[in-house]
Amino acid sequence: MKKTLCLFLILLPICAVPSCSDKAKEAEAFALRARILGDLILAQTSAYVSQSKAYISAWEYSKVTGEDFKTSVRHVLGVQAEHSKIDFLSMKENIAERLEKLGQPPQEYVDAHEKLIVLHDHYCKLHALALNPGPTKEKYESSINKLTGKIERLGKEFYSLLGI
Repeated sequence: MKKTLCLFLILLPICAVPSCSDKAKEAEAFALRARILGDLILAQTSAYVSQSKAYISAWEYSKVTGEDFKTSVRHVLGVQAEHSKIDFLSMKENIAERLEKLGQPPQEYVDAHEKLIVLHDHYCKLHALALNPGPTKEKYESSINKLTGKIERLGKEFYSLLGI
């Protein structure tokens, strides 16, 4: 009995505490999931920039035709405008779910995780602009350019913190 108990007490820490190898695998899996999430955010940013260019074209179209902006958007984008909004909302939801499932980072990725949160916040601001363009072309274009620049910079910093 004493031998069994001693053996159990010796093996208990081995079984109960994840090995260094397990921790390394968990950290690697976290980094991979985080990188994929960053990739999705940056890819969606490109889609928002394309949408913003279409809105800018609609503003220019409205100046030429004298139509109001919403009518010009329908002429320039057609049904694509509604499909884009649906896609944008779906992707934003997908990204938010992935961020929530990502969970707490391993110690070596705490800074990368914090940068990812900031990147996501800026992505959400850009998302709002992609769905609801500002009051004027100039203000809208300026806001898009500023946010896109911040997102690109944050993306590079995020990848750097992941060691990519």
